[in-house]
Amino acid sequence: MRQPRLRGEGTYFVHTISRIVDRRFIFEDNEKEHFCQLLRRLSGFTGLDVVTFCVMGNHIHLLIEQPDQATLPALTKAELLRRARFLYDANTIKDLEQEFQRAEEAGDQPWIQRILDRYAHRMGDVSKLIASLPQTANTLANAAPAEPGKCVAGIGESCGCFVICRVNESGIKQEGGPVYPIH
Repeated sequence: MRQPRLRGEGTYFVHTISRIVDRRFIFEDNEKEHFCQLLRRLSGFTGLDVVTFCVMGNHIHLLIEQPDQATLPALTKAELLRRARFLYDANTIKDLEQEFQRAEEAGDQPWIQRILDRYAHRMGDVSKLIASLPQTANTLANAAPAEPGKCVAGIGESCGCFVICRVNESGIKQEGGPVYPIH
């Protein structure tokens, strides 16, 4: 049974485990590399720091720093365009730039804000990064001219194992659990 996700306050770390559908062993070397590239792209787009991760044959461990939401700066056009390059192709970036240009030429500030808002909700939020892994993997693989990696066929069933951690002087302390030193 899926556990409810916990939310910490301030800056904290989230450990998550996501298993492959039917617990199949689908991650071989090429699929692991594909997943690592996908994770780097998502991390760059969301602005989240993936502290460490481990891709096993049939599941994935991620440790991600969740920044304090209150301290995140507002998303700007320049920052959105910079981050979008991590995740979107050149045509999508061009369409986004053109939409901004039309809104600016019209002097329509609410339109510009709506463009930013479409993307801002995905920035700086661990749960959004986790939720977008299956969809992004499938989208990128299906858009690729080469045969998609086996991993995209199975990513998507999360066991919901999220652990909230706090930083202290000696390392990362799991809520209600042992301390894991930072090296």
